[in-house]
Amino acid sequence: MEKVAQDFINMGRHDVVRDWINGLPRDVIANHPWLMKYEADVLTAESEYDEALRLYDAAKELFEKTGDRRGLCATLAAMARITDYHGNYRKALDLAREALEFAGEEGSALACEILSIIGRAQYNLGNYREATRLLREALKSPEAFLDKRTAMQLRLNLGLIYAMRGDFHQTAEICQGIIREAGDQYIYELQTARSNLALCYMAFGDHLRAKSLLETAVQRSKMLNDRRGLAYQLHSLGVLYLHQGENERALCYFRRALDLNSQLRLADIYACVWASLGQLYLQQGHHRLAFKYVEEALSVSNRERRTEVNVSILITRGLIEMETGDYEPAQKSLNEALRITQANGMKYHRMRCYIYLARLFSKIQQQEGETVSIRRQIEGHLREGLKLALENDYHHFVIAESRRDTWLLEFALRNRIQPDYAACLLSEVDQPTGCFLSSHFDHVENKLYRTGTHISTRIRERGAGMPYVIPDAARWRPDPGVMLKHKAGPMRLEKKGHRPSHAQAYDVKAWLFGDFEVMIRGTRVMERAWCSRRAKTMFCYLLCHRRRRVSKDELMDLFWRKHDPSGAEHNLHTTVYYCRKALRTVGESGKGVRILLSEGHSYFLNPDYKYWLDTEEFERVMQEAMGAEAGEDVETLLVKFEKAIQLYRGEYLRDLYDSWCEEGRSYYKGMYVEALRKVADYHFKRSDYPSALLYYEKMLTEDEFLEEVHCQVMRCHAGMGNRKGIVQQYRRLEEILAESLNAKPLPQTTELYRNLMNGRSTI
Repeated sequence: MEKVAQDFINMGRHDVVRDWINGLPRDVIANHPWLMKYEADVLTAESEYDEALRLYDAAKELFEKTGDRRGLCATLAAMARITDYHGNYRKALDLAREALEFAGEEGSALACEILSIIGRAQYNLGNYREATRLLREALKSPEAFLDKRTAMQLRLNLGLIYAMRGDFHQTAEICQGIIREAGDQYIYELQTARSNLALCYMAFGDHLRAKSLLETAVQRSKMLNDRRGLAYQLHSLGVLYLHQGENERALCYFRRALDLNSQLRLADIYACVWASLGQLYLQQGHHRLAFKYVEEALSVSNRERRTEVNVSILITRGLIEMETGDYEPAQKSLNEALRITQANGMKYHRMRCYIYLARLFSKIQQQEGETVSIRRQIEGHLREGLKLALENDYHHFVIAESRRDTWLLEFALRNRIQPDYAACLLSEVDQPTGCFLSSHFDHVENKLYRTGTHISTRIRERGAGMPYVIPDAARWRPDPGVMLKHKAGPMRLEKKGHRPSHAQAYDVKAWLFGDFEVMIRGTRVMERAWCSRRAKTMFCYLLCHRRRRVSKDELMDLFWRKHDPSGAEHNLHTTVYYCRKALRTVGESGKGVRILLSEGHSYFLNPDYKYWLDTEEFERVMQEAMGAEAGEDVETLLVKFEKAIQLYRGEYLRDLYDSWCEEGRSYYKGMYVEALRKVADYHFKRSDYPSALLYYEKMLTEDEFLEEVHCQVMRCHAGMGNRKGIVQQYRRLEEILAESLNAKPLPQTTELYRNLMNGRSTI
């Protein structure tokens, strides 16, 4: 057991190790420090930190007695990690450094794991340069990659530093790489990568993708019994709904995160959730309550010395003081936050400080009248804020703030402060919230970005006869409706028309929902024509990435990673031959009319062909519906959501089993469930319970763990007078939670069930 338990723990199979250990007498475990250490590892994975620390401490004493340096090193490292979770960062640093002394003779794989812990502790203490140096040093060691999970932890911690600085593209690139590598594994690092990527998407306003990632992470964390990760994810979902203005749903998720943390008692989670509650009550106008939560969060954050958390809290406090007319304290809070951001290179929060300071002085000007001094303050802060937003793709934040009040952008235009950029943003303010200024994250895999090309500093020109797109922009969404363009003159907003309707001619039509189908100029490519599954899969990949050239190396790494280079290249050429052979069966022939082209070391689809994909049409309709939700009548929106539902024939590329399809599956499924929710809620509000029930059941077919949907189904049965249906639905929920998660329904769900059965609850 001592030999193989670590392997199972590394694979995330803590349940196996737990069952083994539970079958042993306690006196046997008490005499074997490695068994005690493994039991503590299981408890750590299940967020039982106090009991885990007790066992680690006992194992440490036995390792010291026996002189087992490797065991002592591993135990000290584990204790350091938990101590870091509890917010005692200096003690965590001391424990990790002590562990590192014992790791010297044991090889660098364990040393790299400890460096990851030290780097995380330094990050939490605000020593960002030292944290970055340590993490990069560990990643340079070839031995670090012997343990893939340690390498993932190092990269995730490095990604946190990038996100803190506001380099969201780099964080997203790291997280997307981990998601690709991890595939379908049920490991904690994968859920952390999903959560961190979702936060990046939220920073740029892509709420649909953020929600899809977070909901997947929540489900997987429940299955892994990772309560710490789950608490962070619930908080992030609350922040997402807060950004969308759904305050009641946000409050529900914040309370769930606090309930979970009442068992964990992690100071960092308390600080984050209380700060978010302060923002929520500020939005609702409850300033006294907002200030109370912000002060609570600040006291915890100051005690734990979480620099980046402090900045967010100080900004929120400044906004509360601004709204209550306490302009002098507001200026002090925002200037203190600005000082911290300047000292630590925090570009995103620095931009926020500048924008809010400009808004503060505009309010002072309205109260005291215009003076040269106040005007200079507004101009200076606004100029710096817009400059940072333009350089770092923070467009969404400025647009969201301007939707509340356009005065600052109008001031920028009048006073020639970044006038072209301000004009672009001001034009975007009037657009539906579902439109995006650019496909911020779709280009992170593009090699141009890795060499330093920035979307804002080097806005790419149209190629000859080519539409303006970001490379790989069609991976998960159609072309954006609004984008920035710079062409031998000032930057301006260019609007692209919608994609043509079905009635117009297309050279290539492809259906990616359900089983893959493709038609070339009206003729379907038969399944048997592909000759091999890999040929069809590779064509799908090229089709989904048709707006860029895909290198041979990328294809070989994706499809034949385990082969040697010569074998992978041979397989690639054979697969390309099969692809072209399949396409010839529907009339493609000759170099001039080929769909699949190659040049140099890359393959790509013919840009002169006109393409229609059901996924792009689905997302266009969804973005249209979500963006116009506030401005159109309900019946029109219902038609749009139902059209999207009809387009979704099944899971994205259901008949393909490659890991690169997984993110798309999760993303589109999330959008489909959201469309079902909108239509179901519409029918429910009209008391059309049979129709609502139909759509709620479809939601549960996609995701049976949606407890709030089970509640809606019970309400539908109550509305139809079907008491038996209420009972059956509640029993069904109990069985699902018990069998899959070893959990029970939430107390409010049980209360709803009892009220419905007793006829006390209004529908």
